[in-house]
Amino acid sequence: METFQPNKDPLIIFDGVCHLCQSSVQWVLKNEKKPIIYFTAFQSAYLLQNNTPFSTKQSIDSIVFIEDGKIYRKYKAVHKISKYLKGYHVILYYLGFIVPTFIGDFFYSKVAENRYQWWGKSATCWMPKPEWKHRFLL
Repeated sequence: METFQPNKDPLIIFDGVCHLCQSSVQWVLKNEKKPIIYFTAFQSAYLLQNNTPFSTKQSIDSIVFIEDGKIYRKYKAVHKISKYLKGYHVILYYLGFIVPTFIGDFFYSKVAENRYQWWGKSATCWMPKPEWKHRFLL
């Protein structure tokens, strides 16, 4: 299993120009049980300056979640993130034990391949609201 120890953990790495990804990050921020997840975009200076393994095109095709230094991608990342959510959203966490990873990854990949066509793409990275800025590694 890949590992990476970022300055802040848990950490979501997302495509900063993808509208779906931007909306997903905002959704996580609004639905966390406790505000403990940090965020950074694949396009951030933070990743470039820290010589991370996330600077390739392949990396940008998947959300990355780092928890306790372990790296999770695609469906497994969504599964791990969901345990930090409040209310009925925790159902996503339990579904992660039922739906096999290869099936979840298949559907995740189909959405990821079409995300710019279906939701759009920005010319620049999305910037968080001032009250969320301390949670972002820029």
